[in-house]
Amino acid sequence: MKKRGLLSLKLKTKVRGIRELCRELIDTFQCTDKNVELFFKEYALKLDLSDFTRTTVFITEDENEVVGFYSTFADQILLNRSQLRDYQKDSAEKVNPVPAIRFHFMGRNKDEKYKGFGRQMFNRKIVESYEISKLIGVNMIGLECISEDLIHYYSSEPFKFRIIRRNGRRPFLALRISEIDKILRNT
Repeated sequence: MKKRGLLSLKLKTKVRGIRELCRELIDTFQCTDKNVELFFKEYALKLDLSDFTRTTVFITEDENEVVGFYSTFADQILLNRSQLRDYQKDSAEKVNPVPAIRFHFMGRNKDEKYKGFGRQMFNRKIVESYEISKLIGVNMIGLECISEDLIHYYSSEPFKFRIIRRNGRRPFLALRISEIDKILRNT
């Protein structure tokens, strides 16, 4: 799987920042997870305008429907002692917490014609995060699962996120940038 293949989307869409969208288009988004839908419709634009997150939106070529989105922000991941020992095997610095990019929310339109698009968006965001890591000091990507069902999704090929802690019932997963680098170099 080549890097270019990871960035390309099978479905023809336009990519926009949420600030570029009109309210009517934002309100067309429907997701099977109502919390994700609520975040997109009510909070994503506010957080983007406040410079807390950046939300990337995929819309149909005719610009009539939101296909999916993801929101990210800069973060730090606090590692426990064993994770820190493992992390420091490949790191010259003993830094804790570790600088990271946080995948905040991601959602796909619930219409069946967009099935599979979520994985395409996810892979694209991972590769974009890898590119960002070349510009700023970032060592990991982190995300919190809102559902136990998603653990398998986030820990499957080609990028294998691992659970590093639980925040109450929700697992927090992370992926090292160096692992992305190995995958991209070997494809």
